[in-house]
Amino acid sequence: FPDRSARILFVDSRSRLARLEFEARPDRRGELRPKTLRWRGEVAGSDGMLGGDVSWPSDPRLNGRILASVSPRSTRGGVVRLEREQIWWLQLDPECTEVVAAGRLTRPGVPDDGLATERCPVIGTDAGGRLLLAYLERRTDDPKSHWRLKVVPVASAPESGGLSVLASE
Repeated sequence: FPDRSARILFVDSRSRLARLEFEARPDRRGELRPKTLRWRGEVAGSDGMLGGDVSWPSDPRLNGRILASVSPRSTRGGVVRLEREQIWWLQLDPECTEVVAAGRLTRPGVPDDGLATERCPVIGTDAGGRLLLAYLERRTDDPKSHWRLKVVPVASAPESGGLSVLASE
């Protein structure tokens, strides 16, 4: 946690966001129990699955948002399926018990063929202080495809209250 408290945020074995408080009281078996974070109402991505990649940047311009690789659900031809992992931003409530807003951070390729997998998001800054998102991308339609490092500028998106990639580079 950015406040340096004795707790962690992680993706559990059921691909859900969870937190563990090390200073919490153990249960009657003497074990600490993680708590699953809820998704408020119809927040985008709430029916998807999280990959193992969660990053909580400390830059104040992100307003405490978390970055994660999310596999959202979609319905095509009446069939529900999980999409490839995409980089999303997640906003938690002040108590860190639920996700109150979320959205895709990266822009899909043109056209968006759904064949790119995105993982391992991190935020940094360039020499001028501009926010940059670095992540890995791999094309799943090419068996010889390797993970590629992508670095793109990021800014607040006032219309959605979230974050947005400024341009693909």
